[in-house]
Amino acid sequence: MKLSEILDSLASSELANLNFVDNGDIVEAKIPKIVSAINLGLVKLYTRFKLKKGVITLSITPEVTEYELTSANVLSVGNPTGYITTANYTGDLTEILCITSADGYEISFDGSSNVVLLKPNLIKFREAPEVSTYTLEYSALPNKVVYTNSVDIDVDLPEVYLPALMLFIASRFASPVGISFDANRNSMDMNYLQQYEAECQRLESLGLDVGNELTLNLFSERGFF
Repeated sequence: MKLSEILDSLASSELANLNFVDNGDIVEAKIPKIVSAINLGLVKLYTRFKLKKGVITLSITPEVTEYELTSANVLSVGNPTGYITTANYTGDLTEILCITSADGYEISFDGSSNVVLLKPNLIKFREAPEVSTYTLEYSALPNKVVYTNSVDIDVDLPEVYLPALMLFIASRFASPVGISFDANRNSMDMNYLQQYEAECQRLESLGLDVGNELTLNLFSERGFF
């Protein structure tokens, strides 16, 4: 999907009533602000629906009992003490989904074993581990949309999630606090929030997740906005 497609869809939405549209087109000066809202919406959707997954490997040694899964701990020539052996890891982890040992066994990290999760990106061994290699599958952040005065930019989002993204954007601009509970919300913002949550729940009921091949154009089907 292109940024231009998202902007065209937004131009015919309720953003037209929020001074973002002029003569049927998004006001160019507003695009950076809209792109910021798009990036926030992508993070929420990717986190909720696990739209992107990644895999990294860890070199486990007895000397290290805590493993923080950030790019600063990637093993390299300049960082010989790094324990993440996946060279292209960027630290885009939002949630660990599965940990597998070198012999193929799944490692629990819910506190019932030697491995515990201290933070979403930090695991700890209660006791010094043996030398091993662990493989971690994780839910990943989306690629950030960077606007450089061109709308011919790829946005990595399946079309089926576009209505939810647009509802998120509408809520952001109907209220400066966006998707969060706030006593000063106006009815328009609450309406968008409720629609956003309802759309997300509907997508969840369909079981949409990473790797799903569903191509149904729900945006057209629902007559969004």
